Amino acid sequence: MIANGEEGEPASVKDRWLLRNRPHLVIDGLRLAAAIVAADRAIVYVSESESAGSIEAALGELDPDVLGGVTVGVWTVQPGYVVGEETAAVRSINEGITKPTDKPPRPFESGVGGYRPW
Repeated sequence: MIANGEEGEPASVKDRWLLRNRPHLVIDGLRLAAAIVAADRAIVYVSESESAGSIEAALGELDPDVLGGVTVGVWTVQPGYVVGEETAAVRSINEGITKPTDKPPRPFESGVGGYRPW
């Protein structure tokens, strides 16, 4: 499960604001979404060190039992307009390359590590 917090749109700050100021809400939403799809790993995908630090600090404040067996980590990339595109996020986590791929497969068809929910 990926929480895509990479905002490449010029002048957009909604994701950064949530990540910096309400990191526990982001983690709670990510944890619930991961539980729904039975994911055992979740990643907060960001390009900004302040957002990454805020999420990491919030994770440090949580009792691991609160996460319900889901391992949550932070994946930080260099900022860029297409870096937040869904296939670029999956490819970055899989291969370390922040470049979109041709579709299909779409991330819901084959996700991180080739994960398929069905």
